[in-house]
Amino acid sequence: MRLLLLALLLPWLGAADLVWTPEQLKQIKAALAHTERKGERFACTVNNYAVETEIDAEFTAKAAVYMDGLRGDLIRLFSLAGKSQHLGATTVLITANRESYQAAVPNAGSGRGFFRHAYKKGVWTEFALYTFVKVEAERSFERFYHPILQHEGTHQVLQEFAGMRHIPELLNEGMASLIQSWDLGKSQEDNFKQRKSSYLAKLKGGLDATKLTPLSELYDAQPWNVDNFGDRSNTRYFQAEMFIEYMMVAPNRLKLLGNLLDQELKGQAKLAEVSKLLGEVQADYVKYLLATTPRR
Repeated sequence: MRLLLLALLLPWLGAADLVWTPEQLKQIKAALAHTERKGERFACTVNNYAVETEIDAEFTAKAAVYMDGLRGDLIRLFSLAGKSQHLGATTVLITANRESYQAAVPNAGSGRGFFRHAYKKGVWTEFALYTFVKVEAERSFERFYHPILQHEGTHQVLQEFAGMRHIPELLNEGMASLIQSWDLGKSQEDNFKQRKSSYLAKLKGGLDATKLTPLSELYDAQPWNVDNFGDRSNTRYFQAEMFIEYMMVAPNRLKLLGNLLDQELKGQAKLAEVSKLLGEVQADYVKYLLATTPRR
């Protein structure tokens, strides 16, 4: 597998206020034409997503077009080969506020949103992304908190191609966290130099280099969120996103990352080979992480 440059993603991905292209505006118009009112919600189904929101028809249509475009670009970004292992449209629910979100979504938790998949006896029973509007300004989709859609949407797309296989956390969370903070108004080089990590910002007192987890232990650490997004968990997220960045900044490592992702999604990765790779890059990865952390 070969990973494409992140600069190939949609020009509005990661922007504070979206600016739609003429083609996207046409897609929104078409989506709006078949957006329906269903009780207290609005519903719009496009190629790969069935979106429901509690906002309005325009917001719903734009969210559907956004998710469909994000999926296509992530497929190109990660060179995802083969067929989707989830047949049918992925559910996306965006509620009008946190209270409605917690009432509508079982075990919603206290976070801003999440992607959840479940299956029973080989059949998907849930494959959905959930989030909510936090402040009044976000009722305009252009000003919605897009990082949650980018982060959880990355989980969803990766899982779509992995099927019922488990994706190791270092890859799954690392890629999602990288996409969450990516600004495509800048070049790839500028993003690697200037990208700001929300997880590093949450660390009290900054990164403690003495508490880094070796990649071999972090690769599929369970549970991942060990202290409800406290310092230990935020350090893990930061390490994971920086591992993906580290692997992507050099062509030889980019190829290794692509091969590793391909093998994991197909269930062909061998633990001994993965451990060998992580051991070989461990020291250089830590050096890169510590050298670039001050500008994060």
